[in-house]
Amino acid sequence: MVRQLAAIIRKDLLVRFSSPSELLFFIVLPVVFILILSGAAFGDGDEAETVVPVVMQEEGGLAARLLEELEAAPSVEPRVVSLEEAETMVSGEEAPALLVIPADFNDRLARGEEVSLTWRALPDNTAALAAEQTARAALDEIARASMVVQAAVAAAEAIRPFPGEAERQAYYEQS
Repeated sequence: MVRQLAAIIRKDLLVRFSSPSELLFFIVLPVVFILILSGAAFGDGDEAETVVPVVMQEEGGLAARLLEELEAAPSVEPRVVSLEEAETMVSGEEAPALLVIPADFNDRLARGEEVSLTWRALPDNTAALAAEQTARAALDEIARASMVVQAAVAAAEAIRPFPGEAERQAYYEQS
């Protein structure tokens, strides 16, 4: 039974691929097509970073850490600029979006409050969407770290109260 089945398969293959054009259409072209599409879908890995103008209304502390996180991201190239320059870059389509770090960024995170970044993007721009997700992930990372530090400060204060707000702030910044 198995020999008969093998004989039928062999005969059908010989009939199907009797001419070289059959090999071209059934084997070579599909392989070439797959290679072309896989290159188009995955690229060559040298994609350029998305330039995102960043308006720093607050400098230093956690705002600077957010900027460092964005600089470390492989898909985003943050550039610190003024608000006017950032809006010019977006309106001239030099950048897909702009990010504004608010003036009370450090204080609100230190108090454990929710901080929202101002994000203005070109409509229907996938690069802007990807950059926004990167910025949100960086903000979430910093907010989580800030919450851990706040918990450490509260635990230290429960053990031994701080003499004043300056000492409490110093402990917070040290942590």
